[in-house]
Amino acid sequence: MRTSTCVAMLLFMSILFSQSSCQTHRGDRYPRNGGDRPQNTGCDLSLKVDISFKIQTLVDYSQKLIFNSLKDITRLRNGLLVFMSGCCFDKASPECFLSERTIFLSRICADDISLSKNREAFLCCGMQQLDRELCFKNLQNRPPVHLPAISSHFSQDEECLALAANKNHLVESYIHGLARRLTAFSPQMMSRISHAYILLYITCCTQVENLTGCFASKKEEFLMEMKNEIENENKICQQSKYGAAKNTLLAIIFHAQKKPSDSWKQALNFGETYARFAFNCCRTEFMTSDCFRKQSDVLYDHLCASSAAGPYRDCCLKRESEKPGCLSQLASQESRMTLNGSLNFDLLCDLSREGQEQVFSWSAYEYSRKHTDKSINTILNHSSFITNTVNHCCATKDYLACSLQVSPMFFE
Repeated sequence: MRTSTCVAMLLFMSILFSQSSCQTHRGDRYPRNGGDRPQNTGCDLSLKVDISFKIQTLVDYSQKLIFNSLKDITRLRNGLLVFMSGCCFDKASPECFLSERTIFLSRICADDISLSKNREAFLCCGMQQLDRELCFKNLQNRPPVHLPAISSHFSQDEECLALAANKNHLVESYIHGLARRLTAFSPQMMSRISHAYILLYITCCTQVENLTGCFASKKEEFLMEMKNEIENENKICQQSKYGAAKNTLLAIIFHAQKKPSDSWKQALNFGETYARFAFNCCRTEFMTSDCFRKQSDVLYDHLCASSAAGPYRDCCLKRESEKPGCLSQLASQESRMTLNGSLNFDLLCDLSREGQEQVFSWSAYEYSRKHTDKSINTILNHSSFITNTVNHCCATKDYLACSLQVSPMFFE
């Protein structure tokens, strides 16, 4: 079974995008990313164009523009490839130096046909970049209509004929069709799901005498494989099973280390919002594309969505690879300006009466914002000691002794 699957996967990949959509230009190549030159994202991407990139683009555009035909998506993708290729030459467009997300979305916003067919996308394009990204993400997660099942359009006989006549077109059609219906799934997931669906047809269309029976049994296998794929790739749901308190705490620490100047209430709100999101990833009706991404990437996006202006917004507009370093450097500068002071034991004892978790979370927040480079384990260890000390001090009212023990950990 495993061998046949691998062979089918090779067939699937070989018939997909068999010809390049973008011809090589002649002329002087742009000297990429040397010395003090800014990073040329478009040129970098043009050198990475392969089957995986083309699948990613097909899926990404199909999920955001569900009213576009396959022909529309192909035109949009080809335009993106031409644009990226042009970034490698002298006098490259300023847009070439922006983030990958910005470049992808700008191609949509420059395409009049796509905007005329997708009113919601047109509205997103009228926004500033970070708001535009959030708008398109919301559009992808909550499409304006729910399309009927893909299998309701054609009979099995018709699709077997289509497979025999033009394998490449059928593969692209299914990826396009599935992506428009499964808008929350990542391009990698869509590639694997599409492969499983095409494998079903490759297998059953050769069994003419048992066509109906083959499709019935193989579709059951496909649905089980799809269910397992969703469960395995939903990383946020898997992590949320450790409990809301842990998710809240990890998000508080992240927020405190990246935005040290924010208050305890702001950090707590960030943590609770993230914990609710993580919990919803385990509920099918509330599942979004973020559920299938790395936790750190999701946290950075949540942070950027709450950073309205200033240097934080500038960092959030950078390339994905540059964003963490930019935000960490900014946080380090902010942390050094965070004022030292005495501990407010009225506040701490109020938190202690609410429960040990509250003191622990506050301790983690305070320690993290003053030590933006410390690991999670270090923060948790210090927070545990601080929590035990504070609880003891609040019980004995020996605030001076408590301050002498705890203050150096915060204000060293």
